[in-house]
Amino acid sequence: MDDETFYHHANEERNDFYNWIKEAFNENELATRLLSANNKRDVQVIILREIVKRKAKV
Repeated sequence: MDDETFYHHANEERNDFYNWIKEAFNENELATRLLSANNKRDVQVIILREIVKRKAKV
């Protein structure tokens, strides 16, 4: 997604990614890690690490 869309959903007033991961997927730990992200790249890294971790368990 482009930066404008990303920062519409994640900024000082809201974090839709946190809410979505926590509420829709009931992934509290992953959602909490997303709160530490300061930018779009950080969110991408956190999510990619989670995907790799889960794939390694399969």
